[in-house]
Amino acid sequence: MNKPADPHPGFPSTGLPREQVMAELEAARANDADWRGGRVPLFVFKGSEAVSEIGQAAFDAYFHENALGGARAFPSVAGFER
Repeated sequence: MNKPADPHPGFPSTGLPREQVMAELEAARANDADWRGGRVPLFVFKGSEAVSEIGQAAFDAYFHENALGGARAFPSVAGFER
């Protein structure tokens, strides 16, 4: 009897080159709306460059925290959500 494939085989032992990852990410957005051209103001909030910089810095500061951990593991993230 054949054993079914493991649906969660784990991470591969080696990764992809950064350039390939970035190229795949760029290709994945091929059919996305052109928010940079102002086509979807309902879904995108783009401010000045200063606003973008502080938003990116805040994102980077909490990049590893998982909001699904909620108030127990990351009360700071839960506070931001509130």
